[in-house]
Formats: sequence, structure tokens, C-alpha cells
Amino acid sequence: MGSEVIEEVEELLLRSHKYVMTVDEREHPIFDSTQYDDYDDFSKVVRHLIEVHGYKKIYCLTGPQVLFQAQTRLKAYQNQMTEHGLYFDESYYCYGTFWVDSAIAYAQKIISGALSRPEAIVCGNDATAMALIKTLMNAGIRVPEDIAVTGYDGYPFAANVDVTLTTYNRNHYQLGADAMRRLYRNLTGTLCSQV
Repeated sequence: MGSEVIEEVEELLLRSHKYVMTVDEREHPIFDSTQYDDYDDFSKVVRHLIEVHGYKKIYCLTGPQVLFQAQTRLKAYQNQMTEHGLYFDESYYCYGTFWVDSAIAYAQKIISGALSRPEAIVCGNDATAMALIKTLMNAGIRVPEDIAVTGYDGYPFAANVDVTLTTYNRNHYQLGADAMRRLYRNLTGTLCSQV
């Protein structure tokens, strides 16, 4: 959604004088927010590329720098590369939009040679990964033979596209459970220990 739509929705919510909690969005100055920490799960994806497939030159395309999820996923990538003694610098990772526009622009840098070709790219979400795969393949780069690409989130729509996507099923249940516990606490004042 564009900023105008977001501002209009926020204004309507504020006028309602009701408790509002966002889930998996950026921190809001007024509304409460619950976010899932993807660090361990995203680390598994990067570790899999390194330990199972033996990739050494791995890039990371994540989401907007202002989002907790994008920061956490990038930190997981950086720490796994460091823990495995693999080289990376600022050209190996990029903040994007968690949408197709940043994936297409990123793929164009690889296709044009402005960015050297990696062995693998770990994407911060499935939409980005699918757009990246399509753009690379349209330029004659084979995925995964020339460049392996992984997504993250495990959204069901990823199974209904014309590219094969390797993804990680994020723990949406835990995110929902955490949100419900927080919501219950904020509405009742009571900590709930079970979901």
C-alpha cells in the first residue's frame, strides 16, 4: 500500500479510540506491534546453502532497512558467513523492498556485470525470490545450475508459479501465538501462559 493509504487507515484507527496492534510490521509510534524474530530460521537457510550445497559466494537480498525482519534476516546472513569463514563485503548484500521491483533491479546488476555473479542468493522473502528467478532465467541464467536462489516465508502462493522455488516455512504459528498472548495481556492485564 502507498503511504497515503497507510496514513488514511491509521487515521481511521486512531479515531476509533480502540486498542490497535500490528503484526509483523515496522514499529509504530502509537500502535503496539508484535514481530517474529527470524534470526534462527533465516540462519538455517544460509547454513544449508553453505553446509549442504557447499556454496561460498552467497549474496543476500533482504527487505527495507527500516523493518525489523529485514535487519534480522541480514544479521543472520552476515553471522553465518562469518561463522563459516566465508568472505563477504557490502556488495554481497542489499536492502530491497520485499517486492518484485528490488529483485528485478538486483537481477539486472548481475546480468549486466555491475555485480559479479554469485553462486547463490538468499532472499528475504518468496516474492523477491520468484521475481529474481524469473528475471535471471529470462536473461539465460539457469537457476539453480548457474545461480541458486532461495526464498523465505513459505507462503502457499509460491507453489502456484511457473518457477521452482526453494523456500523456508517460517513459523507463522509462533507469530500468531505471540501476537495473541500480547493482545490478551494488553486487553486484560493478565499474562497468559498457554495458547
